[in-house]
Amino acid sequence: MKPTADLSTTCKLVQPSAELYADGQLGLVESLALRQHLDGCPACRKQIECELRIRQVVRRSVKSLTVPSSLVMSVYAIIRAAGVNRISN
Repeated sequence: MKPTADLSTTCKLVQPSAELYADGQLGLVESLALRQHLDGCPACRKQIECELRIRQVVRRSVKSLTVPSSLVMSVYAIIRAAGVNRISN
């Protein structure tokens, strides 16, 4: 794969994006660029796979976790105080 000036096509710049990608927080353009880089870079692909596995294990581990309603209300109060009007799932 030929390196380009795009931020997500070099290992040094892709590495910090791994967590964002695994969390589904990258935009479409960034995700596509990162996927293109992963096609030609086994080291970065391995890092992403590891990030995805970690999230999968955590999700399975906390699936039955019940969050106290007082904590939920406190978090919502902090979010409202910060001026965020809408929370998306």
